[in-house]
Amino acid sequence: FFAHSSVPPMAAESHAKLDVWFCITTFRRNEQIQGTLPTNLERFRNNPDGVHFVLVDFNQGDDLLHWVLKEYRADLASGLLHYYQTKALSHWHAALCKNTSHKLTPPGESILFNLDNDQFVNPTLPTRVREHFVKQPKSCFQEAGLDGFVGAEGHDGTYGRIACLKSDFDKVGGYNEALICLASEDRDLIDRLELIGNVHVRYQLPPDDVGLQNSKEEGMLNSNMPDWLRALPANEQYVALDLHNQKLAREHREQVGSRANTGKPIGVPDEDLRRLRVQGDVEWSLVEVGA
Repeated sequence: FFAHSSVPPMAAESHAKLDVWFCITTFRRNEQIQGTLPTNLERFRNNPDGVHFVLVDFNQGDDLLHWVLKEYRADLASGLLHYYQTKALSHWHAALCKNTSHKLTPPGESILFNLDNDQFVNPTLPTRVREHFVKQPKSCFQEAGLDGFVGAEGHDGTYGRIACLKSDFDKVGGYNEALICLASEDRDLIDRLELIGNVHVRYQLPPDDVGLQNSKEEGMLNSNMPDWLRALPANEQYVALDLHNQKLAREHREQVGSRANTGKPIGVPDEDLRRLRVQGDVEWSLVEVGA
C-alpha cells in the first residue's frame, strides 16, 4: 500500500535514480491489455531497475483479475506489477481513471508515465526518461508517434504517453476531472504543467513501438456521453467533444490557473478500490487500500 502525500523537491542529479511508474488503466478492453502487458513485463522482469507497472482494472467482471493471478503472480510478489480493482464506474472517464492510477504510486519523488493499455514500453525508455529529467528537471516528457503530434489529440493513439515528476503532477492536481468523457485531458495536463514552469519536450516514438490500434469511436461508446453529444452522428462526436473540452480547459486555466480538482481528492475514492495481495503460490486476497 502506498499512502498519498506531497513530494518535496530534490536535486536534478538525483533524478537518475528515480523509480519510473507506468500508470495503466483498463475498461472493457481486456484484449488490449492482454496484448501489451505480457511484452512489457517480460522486458523488465529480469532487470527491473526501479521500473514498476500499476494497473487499475475498472471492469465490472473478474476475468482480468483471474488472468493476472494465473500469469503474473511472481511479478505481483516482486513489485514489478501492482494490480488494483474497482467496480465503482459504469462508464469510462479518462481524467478520473488516469488520476486513479497515478495517485496509487508511492509517496516520495518518482517519475509518473501515463501508459494507455494499448501501448508498449521500449526496454530503453526508463533510462531515456531518467536522463531527460536529469538534463531538464523542470519539464514534462512526451513520446508519441509522428501522427500523435497531429491535431488536438493525435491520430495514432500515442499522444497520452506523457511523463512528469510526481511532485509536479501533485502541484497541478492531476488530470482535470471537470472535462467530460475523454479528449483534451492530455493536452490540458501539459498546458498546466507549463503554467508552473515546466518546458514541454516532445520526442518521436520509434515506429516499431507504436501500440495496438483502436478508434476514438470505440472509446466514445464506453463513455457516458451527454444527450447533446449522443445526438450527433458517430463520426462527428469525438471532434465535437474535443472542442467542448478544449473550451472548458482553457476557461479553467484562464480563471483558476494551473491547479485542477481544487478541494477534492482525485480519482476513484480509496474506499472503492481494492489491492491484489498474493501470498505464496496459491493464496491471494483483495484488500482495502491502506490495509
